[in-house]
Amino acid sequence: MTDIRQLEDATTTSTILANEQIPISRLSSGPRPNELGITEGHIALAVELDAPQGGTGNVQPGDSISVFATYQNVQALAGLTRQSINNPNAANTGRKVDLPDFTVTLIPTVKVLRIQNPEVDTETGQQNDSDRIRITLDLLPQDAQNLVFAQENGLVWLGLLPPDEDGTQPDASTVPLDLLIGARLG
Repeated sequence: MTDIRQLEDATTTSTILANEQIPISRLSSGPRPNELGITEGHIALAVELDAPQGGTGNVQPGDSISVFATYQNVQALAGLTRQSINNPNAANTGRKVDLPDFTVTLIPTVKVLRIQNPEVDTETGQQNDSDRIRITLDLLPQDAQNLVFAQENGLVWLGLLPPDEDGTQPDASTVPLDLLIGARLG
């Protein structure tokens, strides 16, 4: 490059460091690249979690994860139909029913775009599990909406999936009664 005007309207797909020579082959005058790698039709959504819920430093960009949500102290209205939920002006005649705490697989498989894991202590080489992680996920719009709701109203956990393997969508689960009785007797 011999003239600064060659940089006009040009972008690069990699970071440029101070005093670095920039070969023209690294520049493009086309549309700006999708730096995070967001899939078309998806949304990049960033969430912050406590280290244990976020994988405690084991999750890396490009990994696939499952997202779980636990809801506690949930009440449902018995006899409530979908039409009355969608119509806030509908008469509410159902009685409230307490549901047991439950966990659902909110998103069976999602790609990690970016993650800021807990800092590593330079003296011990261990990560500080009390730190929080910040993770950016490649989500369908409905999954993004559900994750925001879960973060605001429940507890969110991430599960790291093996390479090239998809997660599953089992039924919602509660603590089995046998386990509760066994814990009390034991």
